[in-house]
Amino acid sequence: MNGKKYSIQEALRLASNYLHKSELKIAKDIYKSILSSDSSNIIALYNLGLIHFRLADYQSSINYYKKVISLNPERIEEVYLGLSIVYKNLDDTENEVFNLQKATQKNPNYFVAFNNLGNLNRRLKNYKDAIFNYQEAIKIKKDYALAHNNLGIVWQILGDKMKSIDSYKKAVSYEPSNLEYEYNLSNLDDKNLNSNLNHKVSNIIKENQTDFRNLAFGNFLLSKFENKKKNYKDEFKYLMEGHQFYFDSNKEQFSKDLNFYFNDFPKINEKIKSNFNKEKLGLDCKIRPIFIIGLPRCGSTLVEKVIASGLKTIPVGEETGIISCEIRNYIHKAETIQIDINSLKNKIIKKYKTLKLIQKKNNLIFTDKSLENFLYVDFLKIIFPNAKIINCLRNPLSSLVSTLKNNLPFLAWSHNLDNIFKYYDFYYETINRTKDCNSDLIYNLNYEEFTKNPLMESKKLFKYCELDWDPKCLEFYKRDDLTSQTMSNLQIRKAIDNNTNSKYLIYKKFFSEFQKKYSWFC
Repeated sequence: MNGKKYSIQEALRLASNYLHKSELKIAKDIYKSILSSDSSNIIALYNLGLIHFRLADYQSSINYYKKVISLNPERIEEVYLGLSIVYKNLDDTENEVFNLQKATQKNPNYFVAFNNLGNLNRRLKNYKDAIFNYQEAIKIKKDYALAHNNLGIVWQILGDKMKSIDSYKKAVSYEPSNLEYEYNLSNLDDKNLNSNLNHKVSNIIKENQTDFRNLAFGNFLLSKFENKKKNYKDEFKYLMEGHQFYFDSNKEQFSKDLNFYFNDFPKINEKIKSNFNKEKLGLDCKIRPIFIIGLPRCGSTLVEKVIASGLKTIPVGEETGIISCEIRNYIHKAETIQIDINSLKNKIIKKYKTLKLIQKKNNLIFTDKSLENFLYVDFLKIIFPNAKIINCLRNPLSSLVSTLKNNLPFLAWSHNLDNIFKYYDFYYETINRTKDCNSDLIYNLNYEEFTKNPLMESKKLFKYCELDWDPKCLEFYKRDDLTSQTMSNLQIRKAIDNNTNSKYLIYKKFFSEFQKKYSWFC
């Protein structure tokens, strides 16, 4: 610490200031120096757990949090909550549940833990339980805006627009400066995009006393105002500023994800393949997943709902992320890539069963719309030889602009044009290479063709999936049990519409520099 001697209290204050400014490495060094003098300092241990989590060093984060728990401090429920969040990022649902339950046991009035239990149940599609959890959090703290917002999200997933709007409005009333809640409300209620909101958003941004995430949603809202005025240049400017702020709000994790996509994965992909030994794999040919791959905003949600709305009831997985998560876990844990494919297969099947996707009553058929599974098409066919793989193709301009206009929060590459085009190029290169090696491995479904002629295209799709076609598959939007956690949860409640195919042409001029560089973008 620059050679100057600080008392522990002074060092704690200094580290806290750096942590607040997201100067994580400096804060980490100060907290570690505190532990060299006081190895049981709870504040230092707890904040090191938090810092390592934000640096995506999850095992170190777990170790620090467990050291705090061993000291049995006051407000121990907050430590259990921290641990649950780490396990969530590791896709370890069992330990996430355990720590959330420990948090509520230690403090039955811990509304934050009830809210997070709601988030967990929402991910697992246990919507009734999620609603109960959020309502429990609200009972404890009536003005808990985050729980009201999350309750609004569940009502939106379930298609109850009025209840969703009511929940978002309550969130805004309790935390009026949180622009994410205003953004969610504006997606359902155009009336919210009025001059008062415009003035409010502009003032919050000008004050510059808010965090990156709030600045992001503020710019997204301003882009909507410009869109209403058909001022597309300023709309695009605000969109790009919003995405930059959103990236900065989670820079450490996003940077790590980008490194995986653009550096780690291409280097080790062939090594992974060479370690898959088909002869030693105990195949289970009865399981028949339908994988839907592609780029975001490619019509994949529509395709999934059509498939699931035929004569047979088929469990809908949406974006499970299971395949990618398990393979990435192998990559990060091993210095040399030696994959036990049977172990990998069993873990994947276990997670599908946890989500209630693999069921005998559904003839072991289910869908998984994790779009980035295009990276692993070879693995999919090795693990599930009877799998069907549908690649959804859409005009790249439409997909790209829709991605920008609909913030996709968990996709690191989706917040910067250079990264978007780099990822798209990676996708097209991978798909073309797969097609050249094995043209029968995947079924290419063109979104524009599907929306122009849904009757013929849906029949072809069902034939490929070896399912019996029924005209009601095109009336999926009439289903009472229709749910979707994706950005398409509003569109899928309407009949198939082909009028969206040309509305993005007005934005093409903003990508002229990329048009010269990428042949697929024309």
